[in-house]
Amino acid sequence: MDGLHIVASRPPDEVTDAEFNRWYDAHVDEILAVDGFSAVRRYRLEPVIGAGALPHRFIAVYETDTDPRTAVAALERAGLGSKDSYAAGERETLPLPPWFHQVDFASWNCLPLGERRGPRA
Repeated sequence: MDGLHIVASRPPDEVTDAEFNRWYDAHVDEILAVDGFSAVRRYRLEPVIGAGALPHRFIAVYETDTDPRTAVAALERAGLGSKDSYAAGERETLPLPPWFHQVDFASWNCLPLGERRGPRA
């Protein structure tokens, strides 16, 4: 793993978490088909004591096998780099849900700082 690409999302209030997650779980297959993306794990955000609520309810943490900026550039070339380019593309395998334009997305590339570390022996 060379880096991470994180996508935060918040579906519209009228869309159930189950409905959103069904679509998103299928959508990650589109992302993983793009060169540079090697794995993903999705999470539901849950505030803990002392933490304020964030505007997004879900995050997807994509592992990249190249610099995440390179992987995201490949995503853009595939028409998957933004909500607008995704919506404008042809949807043969995964239809665009009617509420898609109301989903709030934000994303970040995570660039490694130093070596991966584990607990000290």
